[in-house]
Amino acid sequence: MGCFNMRCCVSNANIIHGDEIAVIPFNENKHYGMSICAPVFFGVYNDYGWLEEVCADSQKTFELFQKQMSALYHRGHVKLDSYTERELERNPIPKDHILDLGQLGDIFHRSALFLNDPKSQFPRQVGYMFVHRGIYEKMIQGYDTRTSWYKQQEKVIDKVAMGITPPKVAENLKIGADRVHLESERAKKVLQDLMLEIRFQVLDMYETMNGLNDDYKKMAGPFNVTESEENLQLAIHEIAKYLQFEAKMMEWNIPYANTESTGQEYSYTDGIKYHQMCLGILEQKQKHRDDRYEAEWGDEEDAE
Repeated sequence: MGCFNMRCCVSNANIIHGDEIAVIPFNENKHYGMSICAPVFFGVYNDYGWLEEVCADSQKTFELFQKQMSALYHRGHVKLDSYTERELERNPIPKDHILDLGQLGDIFHRSALFLNDPKSQFPRQVGYMFVHRGIYEKMIQGYDTRTSWYKQQEKVIDKVAMGITPPKVAENLKIGADRVHLESERAKKVLQDLMLEIRFQVLDMYETMNGLNDDYKKMAGPFNVTESEENLQLAIHEIAKYLQFEAKMMEWNIPYANTESTGQEYSYTDGIKYHQMCLGILEQKQKHRDDRYEAEWGDEEDAE
């Protein structure tokens, strides 16, 4: 099979051999909660729909992604195509084996992994988006300074820390145990309010309010936050980045969708023309809106 490019799921620009990309795993069957369902990591596109290597500064998050996907595979949360089934009959993967980069690519290409039992009433399949690394990094800028949607003096990242910090580690970080002790009724209320507040930053305000705490526990799960302060700090920053990314996806009305091939065309010219066309139309619509509001409300404002 010949080489081919892939589509950046945010910009629609070609991803070509050697490009650094963010791999963003998401829940294809999301009804409530965060879309991102596993650690995001960076890799180099291999010209055949997957990665030739993981970026050196992303090894830690890739290993966490690896372990999480391998656990799903060994639990049977997978649907295999006939070709892969035959291959695995000849060369079975040992139980508890951590799937390597190539094996993960094969499974995502030909088969499907699920966050739960694929035979359940509401199976949650793991999809993946490719986004140019530079674009992903632009989207998450300011994740560590962004403030609460209604309490502007409070940083979201600090609230994430409160929400996922285990009590024992909290003592080391000098965070009051009464704020994170899950047996305390007061702490449960604090955490409930915390999850609700952060959720409103990135999700529709009309979504159900049930199970908000569970979402953050699941997000923090792969990071093994009880093992070390390093893991905890990584989780806090990565989850804050996901919140920022998801907020931008909503702000720009971009849907989560699996990445697709764009053939063998290497030129970015078409992409530039596409964005220029969109920009021109949006500028016209913005001017029309401004003129209309000026006509309708300008006299009243002048009178004031």
